Amino acid sequence: MLFYYYFVITSINLIFGFKGKMVKNWAPDKAMRSISMYTKVILSVIMFIIGILFMTDIFIPTVEHIKQDAWIRQNSSEPAIAGLMFIFTSKGGFFTGQPIHVKIQMWLTEGENYTDIAIVFPDAYAYPRNQTPGKPPSAPWICLKEDGDRIGEGDIEFTSPGSYGYIIFSEGQPVYYAADQKTIEISPYENFLQVRYSLYGLGLTLISIAVSILAIPAIREKRRKGTNERKRQKVDLLKSKLNYVITSWETFKKTEEMHVNPGLRDFQYELESNARSLREIASALEKLVSENALKETIEIADMLTKLSEMKFYINGGRSWNAFLQLGDEAIKKCKELSQRLD
Repeated sequence: MLFYYYFVITSINLIFGFKGKMVKNWAPDKAMRSISMYTKVILSVIMFIIGILFMTDIFIPTVEHIKQDAWIRQNSSEPAIAGLMFIFTSKGGFFTGQPIHVKIQMWLTEGENYTDIAIVFPDAYAYPRNQTPGKPPSAPWICLKEDGDRIGEGDIEFTSPGSYGYIIFSEGQPVYYAADQKTIEISPYENFLQVRYSLYGLGLTLISIAVSILAIPAIREKRRKGTNERKRQKVDLLKSKLNYVITSWETFKKTEEMHVNPGLRDFQYELESNARSLREIASALEKLVSENALKETIEIADMLTKLSEMKFYINGGRSWNAFLQLGDEAIKKCKELSQRLD
């Protein structure tokens, strides 16, 4: 459990923390963005695989229970006939309907001549259960080998929760009854399901995180494309308006009829209209283009407004020359800005 929480928290920090601190600074570098994407894919695959494994029994720990006992005589004041040690192991604990492996070791007191010894759990079944029609499942009969220490092992299964003991047989006859002792405690199968379902939940959580990690870049990429498309449209609109202003000014300078009213007055109205359009476009482009581009757009709009408000006097052409000079400066800025927007 601790490994799971550590893994999830570390992964989230790597994915989102790495992006927030490093990728933000290196975003212009396409290679670093690729590395970040590969990192996310690798982490997602790892988390997905671990999530699948959590949904199997591979992460259910093996539990061990050791029970020491004695084969005592009827006269308990006399030395025991033998000492026994039971080692029970099973996945997640000891539950009904689940296989339990038991290893038994017996040490007979010197001078005892019991042979062909077997341990029987009368309330259990041998695992796997006998499925032969007409032949009921049998109790587990665990024979103890007599070559050196008497050791035997086998798989057993209990069908009801509770405390269970054993019976010792020698040469096919019961010689010691301990079925009413608490040698092993069996829990309901529902407890095993709780362990399994909790791991299922962890597995699904990891899989969900893995899928989310893969989906988030796709969603962000879609949003980025949408933002880029809107930006491109707005930038194209700005370039179109700048080119219109340039063409309009060049046409004005070549057309002498526009140098006097009513042509001059109409052209100044047009200059003010273009200035308003540039300000509106600049407002729409906020956060989509650089601050310098926005600043220059506003400066051009201000210059066009000033041109639209200029008055002309009989002063040797000074007011007219000032008008042309300011207009040329505005057009120069238009051309420079249009080129940078390409």
